[in-house]
Order: sequence, then C-alpha cells, then structure tokens
Amino acid sequence: MDEVFSHRALVLVALFAVVVIIVTFLSFLIFPKSKITFCDVGQGDAIHIRTRDGVDILVDAGEGRDILDCLGKAMPFYDRTIELAFVTHPHIDHYGGFLHIAERYSITLLFNNTGAEVSEAQAYAHFMDILEVVPYGTAVQGDIFSLSDEISLYVLWPSDDMLEDRLDDVNEYSLILHYKEGLFDMLLTGDAPPRVLTSIEESIDGEDIEVLKVPHHGSREGLTETFLSRVSPELSVISVGETNRYDHPSDDILDMLTEQGVRYLMTSDQGSIVMRVHPDGTFSL
Repeated sequence: MDEVFSHRALVLVALFAVVVIIVTFLSFLIFPKSKITFCDVGQGDAIHIRTRDGVDILVDAGEGRDILDCLGKAMPFYDRTIELAFVTHPHIDHYGGFLHIAERYSITLLFNNTGAEVSEAQAYAHFMDILEVVPYGTAVQGDIFSLSDEISLYVLWPSDDMLEDRLDDVNEYSLILHYKEGLFDMLLTGDAPPRVLTSIEESIDGEDIEVLKVPHHGSREGLTETFLSRVSPELSVISVGETNRYDHPSDDILDMLTEQGVRYLMTSDQGSIVMRVHPDGTFSL
C-alpha cells in the first residue's frame, strides 16, 4: 500500500512540475520580457540584451572565449544572429571576444567609437580586419537606435568632434549608452573616466535610472560621488575578474556605493548576472 501511495505521489509531483514548465513557457510566449545579461567574462565587459521582440544587442565582448558560453545561455539555440553590437573603446578586454564570436554568430550591424582611430594595438587591427565582412559604423553623441515603439538606445558619449582633440587615453572616447524600455532605464558606461561622466550629467538630468554599469570595472578613476548621486540607481553592476592585476574594484568605490545606499553586484562573485525587465518599468533578478 505504501509503495502504491509513493508511486502516486511521484506521478503527481512529476505532473505538477510539467504543468509549471508549460505555464512558464506559455507566459514567456504570451507576455515576453526583455532579458539583460551582464556576462561573466573575467576582467572585461560584455552586456547582452535580448529584447522582448527577440532583438539581440551586445555591448562589448570581453577578451577571450568566455563570451561564447554566455551567449549560448542568453540566446535561443536556434538563433545565431546578433542584430546590433557595440565596441565601447579599443581595449582588448572589451573587443577581444568579438574575434571568437565571428566563429559562431553573425552580426548584422556593429558600431565602434571615434577612439578606434587612435588605437595602435595590433590585436585591434586584426579585429578591424574581421569587420570587413560586417557592416559597421561609428556611434557618436546624439545617435538614437529605435528598436520598437518603447525600446531605444541613446548614445550619450563621445561627441563627434573628439578626434580633433587626439586624446592619449582611449577611455576618454568610451561609448556611453542609455538603454530605455518604457519606464526602465539602464546606463552602460564602458570605461569612462570622471571627466566624461561630468560631461554627460546634463544628458541624464531628470532621468530615473534603475540600473548602472559602474564604469571601468570599479576603478578609483571612474565613478564619482557627484555622478552616483545624480544617477541614484536602484542597482549597480560591476563587471570584473575575480583576480586581476589592477585590484579592481576599488574599496573606495564599494564604500561609495554602500554609503549612498546603492545595491551592487559583481560578476566576480555572482557569475553572469541576469535580469528581466517588466512592462511596468521594474526588473527582477
């Protein structure tokens, strides 16, 4: 008798699990949500966005092959097309992964930044060779990528006249992108230094930013108290390697986030950080 009961219990549990899976699957079909993944690529940046309409966006790709593991989980197995890609600036921990992405995925359109023209790195020259088969352009302040009625990407930096300055530090050219989906706002800052953050403060004035990617892997030469106070995000994310020779993130930055009451997550602790955007502008991890 006990064996019969036990068998029935197992069957009921299995049926319940199947029902949960079916309901979850149908809910994603009927009420799709955009998914944002801060990929764990070690010491580097890679942010993948799959919009609720199935458009794939990639901002940076880390240095090595780790990006392939992340994309394999973030994108459906049958989808091998990244519609829109960005390289924030020509440092290998931001663009190197694209050399491997080309083995498995196609990119419809890729944008670099004006700082690419002042990079002399041999690896970046190889990356530019790959772009010969990928349509690409340069993204500058004021560009808007409208992906749907409610989803847009705004380029806040660099300005289109920066090449005239010929700055030595390519971080000064770092692309800063504002992803907006209805009432949800996310700021992706690349490796932008304080001077650049100061330059875009007016651009984000009045915006309610839910998620901030902390610039430059939490370096002391990135986020400032003034900028953090102005943005006042609900969540900040630091893309950083567990062990790195730069001692990122800086304790000063972590203390700053804590003192201002901003929750932070690090890829070095969490692995890839995945969140879904809800229609009301909220998000969940």
